Amino acid sequence: MNLKELVFRQIEYDSPEYHQAVKLRSKVLREPLNMRFTETQLRAEKSYLHIAGFRKGKIVCCLYLIKEAERARLKQFAVEPELQKKGIGSEMLRFLESYCRKQGFSSIYMHAREKAVPFYEKFGYECYDQKFLEIGLPHRKLRKVLAQHE
Repeated sequence: MNLKELVFRQIEYDSPEYHQAVKLRSKVLREPLNMRFTETQLRAEKSYLHIAGFRKGKIVCCLYLIKEAERARLKQFAVEPELQKKGIGSEMLRFLESYCRKQGFSSIYMHAREKAVPFYEKFGYECYDQKFLEIGLPHRKLRKVLAQHE
């Protein structure tokens, strides 16, 4: 996999790219838990910042951010299953941090599935608070203060 083929950008809510991203998030994050998105949940995403990674015009990773004053809450980070562990998630996270700095965010935080914590820790994210259950899975709260230089 050539990581130089990846292009990251913000996508618009309710666009064709957004619907591709929802399908990917559903496949990776929801279907394995026998969960589905509701129309209400998807409508709530209208005010969020949606980011996707493209390879040869196809979305291979995506996430969204919720703006909360000077910090961004990362939600629903998904990478195509057959492309996981090939560096795509790492490239997406690097892009995301740069994007957040340019948007004026001072930090990023999230509720991460416990099995994903080591991935985020490699990038300087720190756990805070105790383990908790969310959607029936163990999660941890993670955060990272963003340096304002690149």
